[in-house]
Amino acid sequence: KCYKSYNGYKLLRVDTSTRDQVNTRQVSNYLQTVQDKLVLFVTYHSYSQLFLTPLGYTVKIPDNHEHHVRVGQAVVDAIFKRHGVQYITQRAAQLYPASGDSPDWVHDVLKLTDSYTMELRPGPDEWKDGFELDPEQILPTGEENVAGLLALVDSIDQ
Repeated sequence: KCYKSYNGYKLLRVDTSTRDQVNTRQVSNYLQTVQDKLVLFVTYHSYSQLFLTPLGYTVKIPDNHEHHVRVGQAVVDAIFKRHGVQYITQRAAQLYPASGDSPDWVHDVLKLTDSYTMELRPGPDEWKDGFELDPEQILPTGEENVAGLLALVDSIDQ
């Protein structure tokens, strides 16, 4: 069975319904019920040490890109300050174009400016065991990302 994927407002594949996976439908339904209360949406993934800003499905730069750059710089600066680990801010499509990701859906459909993806450690040239992080890096990764999240919250209000 082929599934529809959110791609701006276009479909990459044909099917009879969007949000056809139960967990995707449940999360999107919930987010729609609290849409007027949302101020920030962040997903966490591994790996690459990146702070990804909208959009991932297109190379088109969104109207609020300057805000995303400013916020992203605050996040990566806070992360670096904690343990000296360098993260990079970039648009999600610069990593690789992808449709169907929740930050794009939240940004475009729910109209939330601050919708991001954090790609955690290890860096793109450091991994050796796939997505499995060395145990001694787990706590520092958490600490630096709490610092980054606090900077994110502080910077979206500016």
